[in-house]
Amino acid sequence: MKSKIELEVIAYNNSGGPRICKGGICPTIYKSKDGRFFVQGVIVDSNITETINPPENETVVEVTEELLKNLIQNMK
Repeated sequence: MKSKIELEVIAYNNSGGPRICKGGICPTIYKSKDGRFFVQGVIVDSNITETINPPENETVVEVTEELLKNLIQNMK
């Protein structure tokens, strides 16, 4: 059984807008103790995924400008 990885919330935004989060704090950026980053966001429509064409083991999520601003402020 794998144990849960410990993650620190380093930026979040729940201002709503056109796509309101339906649970938890989202969108959010997390950081693990070993320096990896994880992004939680809204799953995008297939037309965006097809445009970006990520590899089979990756996906695309949408995050807000406010989230990215929050990240920059928290990383200073």
